[in-house]
Amino acid sequence: CQHGHLFFLPWHRFFLHYFERTVRKRMNNPKFALPYWNYFDNYVPTRKGIALPPLVVGATNTLQNTWRTPGLNEAKAVMDPQSADASQAFAFTDFTNFSNSVQDQPHGAMHCAVGSGCVMPDIGLVPIAGADPVFYMHHANIDRLWQCWMVRKANGQKIDLAWAKANLGMPPEWYEQAYTFIDENG
Repeated sequence: CQHGHLFFLPWHRFFLHYFERTVRKRMNNPKFALPYWNYFDNYVPTRKGIALPPLVVGATNTLQNTWRTPGLNEAKAVMDPQSADASQAFAFTDFTNFSNSVQDQPHGAMHCAVGSGCVMPDIGLVPIAGADPVFYMHHANIDRLWQCWMVRKANGQKIDLAWAKANLGMPPEWYEQAYTFIDENG
């Protein structure tokens, strides 16, 4: 996992891509798509905080995880909305600063908000974060935020590799970085 690097966003995009393909095959559902967690869809005005998405909570829910911040699964606790705020990242027009900013907040901040200050397994600890189903919804949202940033930056232009090379300000070797992922066939 590429935390702390400018490969953070593309690495996670590929990770989600291969994970989604694996789930599609396992479910025998070619239309399956990972949901994303738009944090503010779960804002609780009376408590001035963000709740977990209903998809992953509930005592009998197989997507519920007991290693989350105490009270989140039962909607007795909420997370600070500041943790989910990506506006500081969107203030940047260059990829380097956007990537670094979104990696800290909301990415890292939400890992810690769900994982009790980043000291509780699962989502709070990088090596085992994927054991919590909300991890995938969280990362799908981070990828969505990156796409939203690129759409704004592209201003109607087609976003493809040529656009990225002309607009992200990364050196040519950045585009040649290779990773190995497990696909749906193992």
